[in-house]
Amino acid sequence: MTASENDFHFWQRPSFSLLSRDQLDHIYVAALEVLARVGGEFHDPAVVALLSDAGARVENDRRVRIPDTLVADALQHAPRRIVICDRDGRRRLFLEDPTTYLFTIWVIWTAV
Repeated sequence: MTASENDFHFWQRPSFSLLSRDQLDHIYVAALEVLARVGGEFHDPAVVALLSDAGARVENDRRVRIPDTLVADALQHAPRRIVICDRDGRRRLFLEDPTTYLFTIWVIWTAV
C-alpha cells in the first residue's frame, strides 16, 4: 500500500474522546463556579498574597475565592506545550493538542 494524501492512516493519528464538547463545557463552567463560590484553602501565605494581588477574594487568611476572570487570564498565559525530559535531559514527550500519551509516572516523595 502506498501513502497518498487521501490515506487516512498515513496523514492522521487515531483519536478518541471520552466526553463530548458539551460535557467538557459543563465541567468547565461547574469548576469555575466552585472556584468562585467555594474557593480553596491555602496554607502558604505567599500563595494567598499572590492570588490576592491577582484579584482573588481572601477570607480568614486562608480561604481564597478565585473569580472566573482570573482563571481565564491564567489560561491565556499558560504555555501551549509542556516538554517532559528523560533522566538524561533529552526531550521525550511533548504535551500539546491533539497528542495523547498513556504512561506511568513514578514519583518519589521525601518528607522534609
